[in-house]
Amino acid sequence: MSDLKKYINKQMQDDEFCREYEKTRQAFAFQREMIRARIEKQMTQKQLAEKIGFRQSNISRIENGSVIPNVSTLMEIAKGLDMRLEIHFVNEE
Repeated sequence: MSDLKKYINKQMQDDEFCREYEKTRQAFAFQREMIRARIEKQMTQKQLAEKIGFRQSNISRIENGSVIPNVSTLMEIAKGLDMRLEIHFVNEE
């Protein structure tokens, strides 16, 4: 196990750390999925932005995590990728 994983496992015993880690984990998962879909569609950030009427810098900020998009923005991005947005509530385990 890497030192980072050991550190995270130790920190996960702290409830506050655990809550914050979970928030960022979910945000990073969205970012990875958005980037994966864009690349799969063989689109650049600029091409996606132009297709949906955004600036390329806005797409970049979303992908690098400096901006958390709202649902209507996510819907526009999905449409620009010729996809649809689905949001699911999942039971915590």
